[in-house]
Amino acid sequence: MTQDSTTELLAPAGNLEKLKIALAYGADAVYAGVPQFSLRARENGFTEDNIFEGIEYTHQQGKKFYLTANIIAHNRKIKPFINKIESMLQAKPDALIMADPGLIKIIKEKHPQTEIHLSVQSNVMNA
Repeated sequence: MTQDSTTELLAPAGNLEKLKIALAYGADAVYAGVPQFSLRARENGFTEDNIFEGIEYTHQQGKKFYLTANIIAHNRKIKPFINKIESMLQAKPDALIMADPGLIKIIKEKHPQTEIHLSVQSNVMNA
């Protein structure tokens, strides 16, 4: 099977300033998330408030924004995670980057139209 594909330059956006720089220098897409739901929380300068601004800015540039939500959630964090992600989906990120199979299943059941990308972090977790 032959499938046409286009290479996409994907860059991390550690904060709003870095997001704008990545897009200005040619990134086709950026990825970022809020610290409480991202495995790289220390490299993350986004807040719940400005992540919406980042998604909007990215879309205004005609680029894609992938929302990182790649924690492996303990039971007590599942409901807060789902509530927050549902709120963030209103900003219309182009995809979620996720690692937890259980959370992926929940999101796909509740939001089947949401595109999910498997996080490279999913490879470092073990039951």
